[in-house]
Amino acid sequence: MTPMYCSRCGTVGEPAREIPGSFALELLLWLLFILPGLIYSVWRLCSAKDACIRCGDPRLIPADSPLAVHLLAQHPSGPVVRAPSQTRLALLTGFAVVLLVIVLPFAIALWMGRND
Repeated sequence: MTPMYCSRCGTVGEPAREIPGSFALELLLWLLFILPGLIYSVWRLCSAKDACIRCGDPRLIPADSPLAVHLLAQHPSGPVVRAPSQTRLALLTGFAVVLLVIVLPFAIALWMGRND
């Protein structure tokens, strides 16, 4: 992913993926009702946006754009550069938890029901 420049704090680096809502609420909706859980999950994933890893501001511009280059030249101390965020890993972990907590028990229940 292209490094981004935060127009609020001056950080240059990989943006963090901000997913709105609550994972706990999503999990509860999945456990209680399949359709609301699905709707809430789709909304959360479709509403995700990139944000600054330092301040969380969504107003990012590509670090190689003329405006970012100009603003970086004005900073005497240079930009703050951060390592890439671990949001992909967190997202995959969330999906794994959903699979283990929701899908696996249903699959076991279906399998046990067929054996009776």
